[in-house]
Amino acid sequence: MGAMFQVGEHPLIERIEDCIASVTGIAADRGEGLQILNYKPGGEYQPHYDFFNPQRPGEARQLRVGGQRVATLVIYLNSPPAGGATAFPKLGLEVAPVKGNAVYFSYRKSDGTLDERTLHAGLPVEEGEKWIATKWLRERPYRTG
Repeated sequence: MGAMFQVGEHPLIERIEDCIASVTGIAADRGEGLQILNYKPGGEYQPHYDFFNPQRPGEARQLRVGGQRVATLVIYLNSPPAGGATAFPKLGLEVAPVKGNAVYFSYRKSDGTLDERTLHAGLPVEEGEKWIATKWLRERPYRTG
């Protein structure tokens, strides 16, 4: 379950986006809208990449509205009693969802190729709920038109 905000939709969203730009060094106009997600007990997100595959028609269209996604920031809005970690299976890494913490990952290697080690998943929430805010960042200013 989730909600997507437009870039700068509300003064609070704009403040959050400005903070994200300050922390990541990526200008606020290169970010997609902030997404808020809620996972109930048992809720999970299967392993996936956040970058686009230009070979897929729907994803190729996405590349025209800001270019490739270059990074993701996941902000943990609460601390579930059990479960809900963000897992990076190719790295053998799990990041616990702790309120106020975040995980940031870039998909570009130093040679410019996409880094498949960024495969990630939201592990099942075992107890309670998990709330996150996700921000995807693009290589160019993002526009939806």
